[in-house]
Amino acid sequence: MTDLLPSEIPDGMLQKKAVDAMIAMNAAIRTIHLYPVTSTACANAIEKAYSFASDILEKTGELLFAESEKRLLICGQPLSESELQKPQVSAFADLLLRFEIKELSLSKGLGKEEFASFLEIFAASPAGIREKGGLRRLLSEKKLPHIQTDRRRFVALEKDQQVGEKGKKAVEIEQVYGPMVETLDNILDSDNKDRVSRCLASSIVKKDENFLTNILVQKTEGELSQQLFRYLIDEMDEGQFEKLLFRIRRMVKTDTAGEKEKDTEAVLQTIRSMLQTPKGEMLQKRMQEKKTQARKEKLRQAARLRAGINSILNEEEKAFADNEVMAYLPGAILVLFEQKQNAAAEKLIDCLGEGLRSKNPEIRYSVARTLASLIRQSRPERQKTMIRRLSRPMSDWIKSEKEIRPEYGQICHYLKDTAQSAIREKSFEECVHIVEALHMACRTKEAEKAEDRMQNREILQELASEDILELLLTEFMAKDTERRRRGALLLSRTGPAAAKVLLHLLEESKNRYERARILKTMSDIGPDALPALEEEIRKRTPWYYMRNLILLFGKTGNESHTDIIASFLTDKDIRVRKECLNTLFLIGGKQREKIFLSMLPEADVSMKINILKFLGRLKSRDAVPFLSEMLESKSILTSKYRSRLEEGICAALGQIGTPEAVAVLENIRDSEQKKRLLTRASDIEKRKAAAEKALKMMQQSRGRG
Repeated sequence: MTDLLPSEIPDGMLQKKAVDAMIAMNAAIRTIHLYPVTSTACANAIEKAYSFASDILEKTGELLFAESEKRLLICGQPLSESELQKPQVSAFADLLLRFEIKELSLSKGLGKEEFASFLEIFAASPAGIREKGGLRRLLSEKKLPHIQTDRRRFVALEKDQQVGEKGKKAVEIEQVYGPMVETLDNILDSDNKDRVSRCLASSIVKKDENFLTNILVQKTEGELSQQLFRYLIDEMDEGQFEKLLFRIRRMVKTDTAGEKEKDTEAVLQTIRSMLQTPKGEMLQKRMQEKKTQARKEKLRQAARLRAGINSILNEEEKAFADNEVMAYLPGAILVLFEQKQNAAAEKLIDCLGEGLRSKNPEIRYSVARTLASLIRQSRPERQKTMIRRLSRPMSDWIKSEKEIRPEYGQICHYLKDTAQSAIREKSFEECVHIVEALHMACRTKEAEKAEDRMQNREILQELASEDILELLLTEFMAKDTERRRRGALLLSRTGPAAAKVLLHLLEESKNRYERARILKTMSDIGPDALPALEEEIRKRTPWYYMRNLILLFGKTGNESHTDIIASFLTDKDIRVRKECLNTLFLIGGKQREKIFLSMLPEADVSMKINILKFLGRLKSRDAVPFLSEMLESKSILTSKYRSRLEEGICAALGQIGTPEAVAVLENIRDSEQKKRLLTRASDIEKRKAAAEKALKMMQQSRGRG
């Protein structure tokens, strides 16, 4: 599709692109709020949002979001009702409202880093932003030249037209209205003043709020002005009166009296006059009643919250199901810490930890959400202490939890950071249960959604950073047995990253006991070690390393790796070939019997004897004709290993145990010397003894079965 110039982009298309950009920005802000900004989830969300924003900026030069008359405007266009009802749209509108932003502008030239900094600021809590000096100060400090908020400009359906209309209204109001009222006051008698003021009030009250506001704050004197003001108030309904009064009060709070900076004292006088009217008195009465009711409600709520906290302290699980109590709890705990009531705060934290072990999944989720909020709001040092205190119940929770919600990922990240800190401090015992839990979360979530599984694996990969692996390897190589055991355990739980470094160590190792420990640890890593094994085995390394790699496939691989292993059956080193047979027997599945049978004719004696053992253990019915034929072949009769081969064949036939195999063994046992199948009687007796032994072993096996 050809890019359109700004003037050529249809309004509908422009707004749709802008709405898509806004939804992506809101999703990125929410992701940054939930996960560390360095995580893959945040990087992907920022990339997606930047792509949408830069696309529209390239075409229009500016992306503008604004609030006007409680409506959200995008690029000058008010959103439709259907768009406003989308939760992502309303969430973004709430975000602007929370930060008291009337207008947000992104301009062409916006870079990804500048965009990411802007999203990170908006992901913070309003309280945190206030502590740092406010939003505008943060934006200024970050030096974001292509992002501006609340520039002094008008936004509406047609900007230029509205500016013109506002200018026209301003001229009418300020230059015509005041002199007109004063002139009429001078030329009209009392009766006509009353009639004219009624007529004007009836007409003016139908105008919009901007017009009415400017009328009410006009500084005019005289009888007509007073009558007009009184009748105008009378014409308003209570809702309209209340809106206008609060609108005028905001003019004072923002230190301006409208766009033309009207006299503040005149505005204050307008407010006093409005409050002195019957409607004003009724409004004040309603407001006082609301305050009284709010105070009562606050007292009731405080009592209810105290009761909820007491229930939690008394280990009554029902309080965890109260959303209001759980929403209040993080703030209450932080206040207790600020008031130096650490024991009470820690008791509540411990109770939340126990709540994570509830049998009710909704209770567990409610507690996890509260803990995630509490940790997020705490100072960094307190966060560390809190997570370490809760690390065991949190670890138990992530191992057992079936449903993956946002709080799950947050808590996994908190635990991962805590484990890394403990390892760097060489407090290995403090992190074993955490690493175990993160490892198990990856394993037990195999049936869950792919994105959940990927998230868990990413966290485990982040845990195994380069410096962490180096520290764990130092423990693994220590002289102290307990340190070695702990290092091996932690390495085995960090997955693919540990597999790579262990394989490098295995290739270089000159100590067989050390190699045995490495092989054991690699086996404990399990399927996570396979990518590293596949990469290494393709390098065709020395036989002793290759044999160990093949052995590890037998412990961690599956039938899909059969072809890789089978390719080494022709290796020049017999030790590699024999390890291939062992591994194929372990992981070859349905393919192994076919492979063993195909190898049997051409294999050397040593390999033949091993293949015979595996065919026997497989109870291969298809092997019986091959084995019978081998007994009669000239090659075996002339082989110096004939006795070993015949014993191997008879043993395999006995393990197979089919009627055909039994018939072959019985025929050997009952054969007579005169048939002269062999040249020496001793050889005949050895073969008959091997057949007899195989038949007895078969009968004993059936008896035990």
